[in-house]
Amino acid sequence: MRGVITSEVVGNDIKHLLQLSVAGWRVVIYMNKRRYYFNSYQPPTAISQAAFLFAFFAKNRGNTMKKILCLISLLLCDAAFAVGTPTLYYCNCGPGYESTNSVYNRLDACKSSSDTECIVSSSSTGFVYRMSYQEAEPACGVCQCYSTVNDWEYSSYCTVKRTNIRVYDSGEFSTTCNYEFETDVGCDDGCYMEWYEPQDRDIGCTSCPRVSDDWTDCYGRSKIGNKQGIDGCWLPYCGNMDDETGTWVITEDEKCFYQQ
Repeated sequence: MRGVITSEVVGNDIKHLLQLSVAGWRVVIYMNKRRYYFNSYQPPTAISQAAFLFAFFAKNRGNTMKKILCLISLLLCDAAFAVGTPTLYYCNCGPGYESTNSVYNRLDACKSSSDTECIVSSSSTGFVYRMSYQEAEPACGVCQCYSTVNDWEYSSYCTVKRTNIRVYDSGEFSTTCNYEFETDVGCDDGCYMEWYEPQDRDIGCTSCPRVSDDWTDCYGRSKIGNKQGIDGCWLPYCGNMDDETGTWVITEDEKCFYQQ
C-alpha cells in the first residue's frame, strides 16, 4: 500500500487529502472542515465500508487528526488486502528462464480464475504470475527475473561476441518485467584492442606480441573479451628461453605484462 497525506489552504479553509493506492485500488479521501467524503477509482466493496469508518472517526477533530489518518490508512490496507482483486505480474524474463526461474518452478498452473499464487500462462520467453495481492517491489524482483551474461563466442579474426539478456521494469510500480538483448564485443584471448565503436558494437583487434628463440615460440596472452590496448598482453610460462642476455624463464604462477 502507498499512502500520502497532504494539506493545502483553499480560501479560509484547510483541506486535508489522503490518497491510498493498494492492491489495484486508488482511494482518495477529502477532509474540509465538517465535510468528509471519499472518491474511489474502482467499484466500491470493502473499501467503501472502510471509507465510511474513516468518515466516522474523522469527526474527532483536534491535534490527533494525523494520527487518526495513519490508523485508518492501516485499516484500509488490511481491508483491501483481505478482499482485493488478485494481481497479475507479467514476467518476461527472456529465453531459457524455465530452467532457472525459482517462481516459475515452484508454482503450479492456475486451475480456475479464482486461484492465486499460481501460473496463469507461459511462453518461451516468460510467464504470467497471479498473486493474491501486489508486492511493494519492482516486477522483476517479484518475478525473480535476472539479467544474464553469456559466454564469449568467436566472431572474426581476433574478435569475440556475445548476446546478453537485460531485464528491466516498465515503471516504478509497474507489474510488468521486460527483457531485451544486448550485444557485446571484445578481443579474443591473445589479442588486444586497436579501435572500438560502441554505437555500432564493432571492434578491431590484433595479436599480442610474441617472444621466440631457436626452440620455442612464446605467444602473448590476454583476457578474453578485453577492450584493452597492448599493455593488456602478457607472456605466460613457456619454459626456458634464451636471448642475448642469457637463459630466463617466467614462473608458472606469474605473468609478464607488455611494457612499451
